[in-house]
Amino acid sequence: MPLASNSADCARWMDANALHIAGGAWGAKTSLNTSVFGTEPIAVYVVDSTAPACDWQYVDSVAAGAGHNQAEIDLFCKGPIPLPIWVTPPPQGDKGLALYDLGTGIMREYFLFQPVVGNPGHWTAKTGGYSVAKPSLMDLSETNPGVQLRTGTNAAVGMHNALGFLGIAELIAGHVNHAVAFTCSNMGIGQSWPARAADGLSTDANAPLEGQWFRLPASVDIKKNPRTGKPYNPLTQVIIEAVQRYGGFASDKNLWCHAFNGENGRTWKQLYGKDPWYRDATDGTGKSDGILVQQYGHPVTRAIEVDDFPWHLTEWAPVDWGRPIPDFWLRPWQGTPWTSQT
Repeated sequence: MPLASNSADCARWMDANALHIAGGAWGAKTSLNTSVFGTEPIAVYVVDSTAPACDWQYVDSVAAGAGHNQAEIDLFCKGPIPLPIWVTPPPQGDKGLALYDLGTGIMREYFLFQPVVGNPGHWTAKTGGYSVAKPSLMDLSETNPGVQLRTGTNAAVGMHNALGFLGIAELIAGHVNHAVAFTCSNMGIGQSWPARAADGLSTDANAPLEGQWFRLPASVDIKKNPRTGKPYNPLTQVIIEAVQRYGGFASDKNLWCHAFNGENGRTWKQLYGKDPWYRDATDGTGKSDGILVQQYGHPVTRAIEVDDFPWHLTEWAPVDWGRPIPDFWLRPWQGTPWTSQT
């Protein structure tokens, strides 16, 4: 990955602006959003609509959003969808839901997904989006390298953001094997591939853009934080190693603080009885905590902390680095050619 000419300035901006408002986020520059703490990230449900026992529910209304194709959204995101009957509505935040169908390869996304009062099995969403992959999502890196929505919108960048979240099974194994998407306190105005849109507000020339790639150099030692002389927090260590190898980018904005997002634990709870992010405040031993709290939680507080992520050490690629030529899905207002950044 080449470095932008202002990469070092971008890193300083990310560190200085980790808190959008001084003292916000209780002073933590970097937070962790999970299904039991913080602003709940997009909830992902993986289904197979070809399975005989597949449950079906209905989306009564969903908008494509300005500039997107409503007819396609009606075709792919409205009407019957393969959604388990035990799914509960996201309780807070953006109330986002992603539905990835292995049977057809249709990947649906919804924003403000809520049940219809008095009509069980029916839902509405403010906006939605979709893409179509091969069944079982095979060859996704070839058919949709930017994991972008074909049309419509859920989160601001127009991507399948949850694919960049910290996966539960990955964290149990101790390794995240993909690029890491994070929620930013703020970012610059504009977008960088693979983002198709963005909502950053900063006019500072050194504010990176949503979608802009970053990494951490291999020289960053997870066992020695240069600011404290101590090892980084356990989960921070895993994130650092993933960003060193695969990189990362901002995929949404919160005007609060930088934040990493954990895979929603509701499917895990349905299968195994407990959300892995669950922390039992009444049990000082930690024995009743969820499996990820037991693995990564502070020995005393049991909190999973990532507030020591080293934004000041990040390295930033040029805008649109990695964008394929020809681009699979052009931004509606942008044609070719553009500068190759392969």
